[in-house]
Amino acid sequence: MQPLSTRNGWDQGRGIFATPVSDHRNVLMLETGEAKFIDVPRGASYASFGFSDDTWVVYLPADAPPTIAEVTSDITDGSAPDFNPTLRLLDEGTKKIGFLTDADDAIVQVSFFG
Repeated sequence: MQPLSTRNGWDQGRGIFATPVSDHRNVLMLETGEAKFIDVPRGASYASFGFSDDTWVVYLPADAPPTIAEVTSDITDGSAPDFNPTLRLLDEGTKKIGFLTDADDAIVQVSFFG
């Protein structure tokens, strides 16, 4: 798995402005209201996302059922899905990532880094 940074940690305290090219990339084609899930590859610590349309994202442990609910009202208990995330540090328990959109023919691209 390609590391996110070529140096120790986050470039030894300096922020990075460009990620290296990932050696593990996925593309999903979504339809309105269709949830899709992908497995997090072994060794992945970060996920970088690209979306053609607004998309809800959930991060799930291996034993969780692959579900993601459509957001139709306020969610104020801390359990809301992520909306159009960019770069995320994945905790060790995240084994699946789910996607849901209201758009027709939406494209999701995910790059993983170690």
